[in-house]
Amino acid sequence: MKIPQIVPHSRRLLDKPYFPYLILILIATICYLPLAAKLGFYNDDWYLIYAGTSQGSTKFIEVFEIDRPLRGYLVGFLFDLFGTNVFLYSLSAFLVRCLGSFGLFWMLRHIWPQSRLAAYLAALWLVIYPGFLDQPNAIDYQSHLFSFTLAIFSLYFSIRALFASKWWATVGMVVLAVLLQLAYLGLMEYYIGLEGLRLLLIGYVVFRSDLHHRLSRLLRLIIQSLPTTLFSLVFLVWRTFFFTSQRQATNVGSMLTDIAGSPALRILWMLALQVQDFLNAVLFAWFEPVYRLAFQLRLKYTLEMFAWVSVALLLFALGMISLKDPDPPSQSTKPGSTKGQDMIWLGTLGVICALIPVHLGERHIIFQDFGRFSLPASVGAVMVLAGLWQSNSKVWWRWIMPTLFIFLASMAHYANARTQVDNWETVKDFWWQVSWRIPQIEPKTVLVINYPDQGIAEDYFVWGPANLIYYPTLSKSRSSSLNLLGATLNLSDLQAIQIGLVKEINRRGFSGQVDYSRTLVMSMPGEFSCVHVLDGAQVELSYLERPEIALIAAYSHPELIVTETSPQMPPAQVFGREPAHGWCYYYQQASLARQRADWAEVVRLGDEVQQQELRASDWIEWLPFLEGYAYQGIDGRVAELSAVLREDLYIRHQACDLVLQNSQAANQYPEGHQLLVDFLCIGR
Repeated sequence: MKIPQIVPHSRRLLDKPYFPYLILILIATICYLPLAAKLGFYNDDWYLIYAGTSQGSTKFIEVFEIDRPLRGYLVGFLFDLFGTNVFLYSLSAFLVRCLGSFGLFWMLRHIWPQSRLAAYLAALWLVIYPGFLDQPNAIDYQSHLFSFTLAIFSLYFSIRALFASKWWATVGMVVLAVLLQLAYLGLMEYYIGLEGLRLLLIGYVVFRSDLHHRLSRLLRLIIQSLPTTLFSLVFLVWRTFFFTSQRQATNVGSMLTDIAGSPALRILWMLALQVQDFLNAVLFAWFEPVYRLAFQLRLKYTLEMFAWVSVALLLFALGMISLKDPDPPSQSTKPGSTKGQDMIWLGTLGVICALIPVHLGERHIIFQDFGRFSLPASVGAVMVLAGLWQSNSKVWWRWIMPTLFIFLASMAHYANARTQVDNWETVKDFWWQVSWRIPQIEPKTVLVINYPDQGIAEDYFVWGPANLIYYPTLSKSRSSSLNLLGATLNLSDLQAIQIGLVKEINRRGFSGQVDYSRTLVMSMPGEFSCVHVLDGAQVELSYLERPEIALIAAYSHPELIVTETSPQMPPAQVFGREPAHGWCYYYQQASLARQRADWAEVVRLGDEVQQQELRASDWIEWLPFLEGYAYQGIDGRVAELSAVLREDLYIRHQACDLVLQNSQAANQYPEGHQLLVDFLCIGR
């Protein structure tokens, strides 16, 4: 009697065909989802959210008609599905990215059927590729990720058509490839560089086939690549001669004109950028984000990061065990033409092709600001890495190399997500404080804001959240006129504020007259500071304030604040629930009461602050309370608070100057005014 062999349950699980996909999804989950529920809205998300909430999803068609018309329909469809639920956008981005990695895995398996593990590593590296770190910016980058995944599947169906045994299957695959090509180019035109990789892969498969004559292979290559190549040419003709993009960066005609102006110089620059960005896409993408982000975390977050990374590495080890490559390099009979080397060369050329449209648009990969340009090149990049992995049969290499990249990518994505979570907490806190301080803002006010350790690159980073709070609805007319406008801290805007420039803007379907003489400046100088609404007539600055804010503080007009009206509350579905009322709540209420000259209310708030034992981290924030106690004749508290302010020479000088310049208070509250002079100015 034969005794049946008992196979351990864990071994049976490892042998399941779905197990590698499960491992890939779980590793991607560790990279993208642990903090997804805490992410928020960033950068370009703001004008999209305002467009959708103020005028409905059809507004997106107008928003994107200037450069990428198809994108408006996708964003509108997703907005109808998800509304302002950030987590759903993050989940959508995660699923789409996982699906794209599956497409690459299936495509590489068809091209190199004996290199299952190399194909799997390429797919795994693609889904966690850390050169692209904009995924937390989930609303704006839906179009990028959808386009990227559609492009991969378009390439997959082109390759799949080469292996179809029935003519109708071949035709069906080609049709699918062309339809997906139409979709992905309509969303992101500069991804057209992936068409170079398509031609390379088709050519590789065809010339590796069993056709005996070179002419037959060439003919098959032309036939197989003709539909997608023809459509690429049609798309380029339409984009160049018939469609007029209103953005310089996406206008093909402008790109060609620039090259014609100085072709030799532009070509030399593009060659230099090719070398730099090839290294960025293939190698530095794995190291630079870790260096920039992971080592800036607090200790408790660092420990949490390494816990998640450890789980990812354990899962990766299980995935490696579950997959066995039936044809390792040691069995190759042609060392000069191994599959690994073929993958390296095809990936290298694929990276170069993907970067050409980026460089034509005078952009290149800068991870902190323009890491998104590495995404189309990432397909070729992971092929290069997979080829390098397969070309070396040493056991230590085949374990250490992929483990290192999993380790680095997991660290980069956690650190990036944690940074974005902290940034979102700062932004939410900022606008909740603004709502506590400012009941309403007069229309046509130009807002300048400053977040601690965050830049403001575009004006709609400012007017988006501000209008959501104070003017949440707009008419559905084209080029809707904005009630509140924004300015950055860039040199051009700083100079415009100083000279009181007036200009008209039209930004993606939103228009307005920017009158820089109607500027209101708000700043959160440090991580633990409150929001300071600056008064050009009585400038008081934190010792943490950045120079650009100090430069334009005198041009801030708090009289544009409507103080006698019901306060406007930030919409909870965007900004979350109202934070607990800590020090900054009372500071903002006191600042508002100070603007109203309601000193009794300032004192009441100050007494409540004292009862709750709340303290300012930024000492300039004691000034409203100091004035309130002085003008209400409460000498003891004036002595206590002025002693605090005298500790900082910069704040003391400012406070003294403010007191001496306040002639109105000197006339109305002579005793309180003299008290402040005695405590703040004598002996300075």
